[in-house]
Amino acid sequence: MDDPYRLLITHAEQWSAKARRPLDVDLLETALSLRDTHDRRPGTSWPQGSAAELMTVRWPGHGPLDPPDVEVLVATLETFWRFLRATGRMASGSADVKALTREARRSVASMRDRLADPAAYGASKSLLAFGREIGITMEDLETIEEANARFAAITEAWNALPQQERLARSPGPAGAGSQASAAMTATANQLLAGVDLTEYAATHGMSQPEEEDDAIPVQDVRVVAEQVRRSGYQKRLRSLVDWIGPDGKPVTAAGLLRPATAREAIADLELDDWMLAELGERPPTWRSAGDHLGLDRLYRGAVEAGFLDIRSTRVIAIPETDTDDQEWVVTGLIALIAAYERVVGHLTSDPLLGMLLSVGLGDARTVEDVVAWWGHSPVNTLNRLVTDRLDPAQAAELSQAVARANEAAIDGTLAYWRDTGIIRERANTLTVTELGLDFTRVLIRLHEHEESSGERDD
Repeated sequence: MDDPYRLLITHAEQWSAKARRPLDVDLLETALSLRDTHDRRPGTSWPQGSAAELMTVRWPGHGPLDPPDVEVLVATLETFWRFLRATGRMASGSADVKALTREARRSVASMRDRLADPAAYGASKSLLAFGREIGITMEDLETIEEANARFAAITEAWNALPQQERLARSPGPAGAGSQASAAMTATANQLLAGVDLTEYAATHGMSQPEEEDDAIPVQDVRVVAEQVRRSGYQKRLRSLVDWIGPDGKPVTAAGLLRPATAREAIADLELDDWMLAELGERPPTWRSAGDHLGLDRLYRGAVEAGFLDIRSTRVIAIPETDTDDQEWVVTGLIALIAAYERVVGHLTSDPLLGMLLSVGLGDARTVEDVVAWWGHSPVNTLNRLVTDRLDPAQAAELSQAVARANEAAIDGTLAYWRDTGIIRERANTLTVTELGLDFTRVLIRLHEHEESSGERDD
C-alpha cells in the first residue's frame, strides 16, 4: 500500500491501542486497498452505503480468496471510523460512526453468503480460485518473474478447459459489483423501468418482437470478435497496455498513473490528438490521470478486462496468452462497460442504450432520425423543461435551446462511441453492429439482474 495509507494505518493502530479498541491491521489494509483500487474512494471517505458495499460487493468480488473473520472486520472498521472522527480525519459527506457501524453489522450475514458464492467473484478472483483448485497459488512469491510464470500457468490451464466449462465458471461481464455495472444498471433502469422490451420497442417506433430473447439474438462470436479486434478503441487500449509493459509504471494510491507518467502516455500515444479528431476539442486542464478522457477510458478498460494489474505502487501489463474468439468478445465487452462508466455518471440523461435499441431493433436510421427520437424520448429530462406553464415566447425560446442540447447530446454520444465498433455510420446513416447488439444485450441483462437482486433483497 502506498505511503500515505501506511501512515494512516499506523496512526489508527496507535490510537486504537490507547483507546483499547480492537483493530486488525491486515484487515484494515485490505479494506482500504480494495476501495482505493476498485472504487477510487479515499480511505477517509465513508458516505452512507459504503460499509455495505465494501462488505457485500467489493470484498467478496475482489478480496482475498480466504474469507476474513467478519466479526473482527466489523470491529476493526468501527475502531477505524472512530479514529477518523476523533482525529478530524473523516472526510466531509461521510456518515455518522454509529450509522456506519449499524450498516456493517446488518451486512454480516450477507457478506458471509457472498464470500462463499463463486458467482460473486470478479474475473481475477475467479481465475485465482481456479488456480487454487489445480494446485497453483499466488502465495509465497519472491519475484515478479515467479508471479508471472504462475499466472501464465493458471491462464494456460484455464484456456485448456472446454468452452462451456469456462463460460459456466466465468462471472458476469461487468465483474462483481464494479462501478461500471452499477452505473449501467442505473441507466438501464432509467430507460427501461416499468416496461418490458417488447413494449419499449412498440412505443418507440421499432419492430415489435414476439419474444424478448428474439429481439436481440446472440450474435456470431467470430464476427463479433473480429469487430472487437478491428475497433480503434481496442487497438488504442492494447497500445496503452504495451506502453505500460511487464515492468509497469508507477501509480497513485488510487491506482491511477502518476501525473508525470500520464503526461508521457498522453504524448507518446497521441491521445490529445485523438480527442481533437474524434470529439472536436482538446481536453480541459487536468490534475489527475483520471480526469483525462482519452487516457482514462483506455486505462479503465484495460484494468477491468484484466490486461493490466494494479499492484500496490505500480501497474503492470499481464503477459499475453493465446486468445480465442470467445475471450476476445468477453474482454471486449468488459472494456466497453468500463468506457460506458467513464461518462455516464456525468450525464443528466444518457441516450446510448435507448439509441442502440432504437437503431438496432429497427431499420437503419439517419442521425437526424436519432436526434428526433431523443427529442421525444420520455427518459430525456431536458424535454420536461418545456411545459404548458410557460408563456408562448418563453416556451419557444426554451424549446430551441433544448433542441440544440439534444442534438449536441447525440453528436457527443456518437463521437465518444464511434471508435468502439458498436455503431456503423455511413453516409449519415446509422446501423448497430453485431458487437453493438451483443453490448446492448449486456446492458439489458444487467438491468434484469438488478431487478431480480432487488426482489431477493426484499
